[in-house]
Amino acid sequence: MTRLLLSCMLLCACGEHIDQVRIVDHRTRLSAELHRHDGIKEGPVTLYWTDGVARTRGQYHDDRREGWWRGYHRDGSHRSLTHYSRGLKDGPRIYWDTLGKPMRAEVFVLGVPNGPFYRFFPDGRLEQHSNYVDGLREGPHVQWYDHTGGTCVNGFYHKGQEMGLWTEYDTLGQMIWQAYLKDGEVTRALHGTRRRH
Repeated sequence: MTRLLLSCMLLCACGEHIDQVRIVDHRTRLSAELHRHDGIKEGPVTLYWTDGVARTRGQYHDDRREGWWRGYHRDGSHRSLTHYSRGLKDGPRIYWDTLGKPMRAEVFVLGVPNGPFYRFFPDGRLEQHSNYVDGLREGPHVQWYDHTGGTCVNGFYHKGQEMGLWTEYDTLGQMIWQAYLKDGEVTRALHGTRRRH
């Protein structure tokens, strides 16, 4: 019985064909290393910058991205972190600059933006905050256009369209425009002229 079990395991192992693949660009520089199981991408993969530094590392399962994928700047510092499920972005996705400061953070559900979205200025201050539901902006939206804290717009989205009261402020915090919108169109102007859109 033991001999039969070992023979079956050996036959199964021999039936699997796993290749390590190295892909080069037109100048014969290494651009990717990955594994194929019977011709299908399976297991770890590394993509490279032209100078040979790792650009992206992740895993394939059944020819699709799976789990955590990490991106790197040319200097080797972290650039991005994205979670995949069945080849689709599924979970948090974060980007950093070369100094390690966050630039953007968002959430996906099976490839569709679904959850909070944040964008940051280089000094780390918040530049934009929105929320997504099924790929469309939904709820409060606040955005600053000046990294010193001025020119702010806030409003509300419903199913990807600007709705309700929207207001824009200048660099001193003074209101420069305010209006009610419906489906992205001004229905009633209350103050000033819109500078940002």
